[in-house]
Amino acid sequence: MIYFSKKYFFLLVLIVFPTSQNLKIDESIQNGIYDLYSYNFFSSTKHLNTVLDLDQSNAIAPFLLIVNDWLMNQTEFGYNESYEAIISGVENTIPRYKSLISDYPNKAEYYLFLGSTYGLKARVSLASKDWLDVLYSGYAGIKYIKQAKKMDSTLHDVNLSIGLLEYFLCISSVPIQFVGKVMGFKCDCEVGKENLELALKESKYAWIESANILSYIYLYFERDYDNALRTSSLLVDNFPDHPLFIFLKAESLAKSNRWDEVNKILPKLEQIVKNNKLLLKNEVELKLKHIYVLKAFNNENYNYVIQETNWMIENYKMEFDWLLGFAYMIRGKTFDKLGMDEMALKNYKLVLKLNNYFPEIDEAKRIIKTRLN
Repeated sequence: MIYFSKKYFFLLVLIVFPTSQNLKIDESIQNGIYDLYSYNFFSSTKHLNTVLDLDQSNAIAPFLLIVNDWLMNQTEFGYNESYEAIISGVENTIPRYKSLISDYPNKAEYYLFLGSTYGLKARVSLASKDWLDVLYSGYAGIKYIKQAKKMDSTLHDVNLSIGLLEYFLCISSVPIQFVGKVMGFKCDCEVGKENLELALKESKYAWIESANILSYIYLYFERDYDNALRTSSLLVDNFPDHPLFIFLKAESLAKSNRWDEVNKILPKLEQIVKNNKLLLKNEVELKLKHIYVLKAFNNENYNYVIQETNWMIENYKMEFDWLLGFAYMIRGKTFDKLGMDEMALKNYKLVLKLNNYFPEIDEAKRIIKTRLN
């Protein structure tokens, strides 16, 4: 039997206890993130609060609790309630990060998550299409994020916010780009994607949202379906219970005409629609209908396309209107296929009314210009 003196016993405790505590903190963070992206919000909150119980100075937990509360309110109550959750969470959390920076001025992660917390306010402005306020909210946060980058060049989580803002400016209107350049930002889509890809490959936490954003960029803006499939598959593989990631993968396959693979996924998509409620049910049902419509259009089943796009347009409750634009666009193309030129033109004009930055706007403008010439 081995005996320790009191001196060595307490030394051993001092060595082992922090290691054990750190492992518990890391495990709780990972579980909190996994449950967040599985839409298991109660469990996620519990894990994140455990982190703060063990370490009040933890950098990421306060930020994740805002995100958790935002998505929980959106899923259970509605969009307005989710915006209130963001605004309240941001107002309550900014002082916490500023206090931590005051106590630990050399820790880059506090600057990163303070900046990211400011950036969440941009999400509310994005929903209301207040493009200038999106930029101002982004600017309020990005200065702290750039400070974090200056302090720690290996902290690649910063590249998420930088890349997202650069890409947003790149696809924005000329006046918004001008204001962005005055603020010192680049308006370069390629640089934006490079930063997002760097965050995807090298960051500790930001790789998830980088993959999510890149999936939307490649699928809808770049129409690069191979890359969209790469990033969306990564998300599905790591978070199989997320109700929306699999729709990105399915649509990437559909637009690549890989219908055999889409057909294998369809039963799971249908089950997700069946298992959800309220706004989330509406969103996943609209996205499932969209995949059915793509398949029907590919098979020249035009009556079905018109029937389903009519349903999508009449039942649209999604927060953003990009899928509504797709419905108008493909219904317009269907009317064109049927020789119904006036109905097609009417749908292309409806696309223009949406005032978003998706490429269907420019496509509709080109089609209308050709018709009028």
